[in-house]
Amino acid sequence: MIDNPNEKISEFTVRRLSNYFRILNDLEKRGIPTVSSARLAELGGITSAQVRKDLSYFGNFGTRGLGYKVSELKDCLLYTSDAADEEDS
Repeated sequence: MIDNPNEKISEFTVRRLSNYFRILNDLEKRGIPTVSSARLAELGGITSAQVRKDLSYFGNFGTRGLGYKVSELKDCLLYTSDAADEEDS
C-alpha cells in the first residue's frame, strides 16, 4: 500500500506510525470519526507537517479542511504493518 514502493521509509517514520496507530485506535474507541493532521500532531507531540509527510508515503489520505477518516487511516496503517511483518519473515 506504499505509494512509491522504491522509496525507503525512515526508521523514525516507522516508529511514528505505531504511535499514530495507537492514537487512531483511541480516537476510534471514543467514537471520533475524523481527525486533522494538527490534532494528530498535537496528540503525537510532533508537527502537522511531519504527520502529512509521514502519511504521504501511503497515498493520499484526508480531505483538506476535514481531516482523515480515523477508521480508514487506521486500517491502512494496520495493513502496512502486516505487510512489513510478512516481508521481514
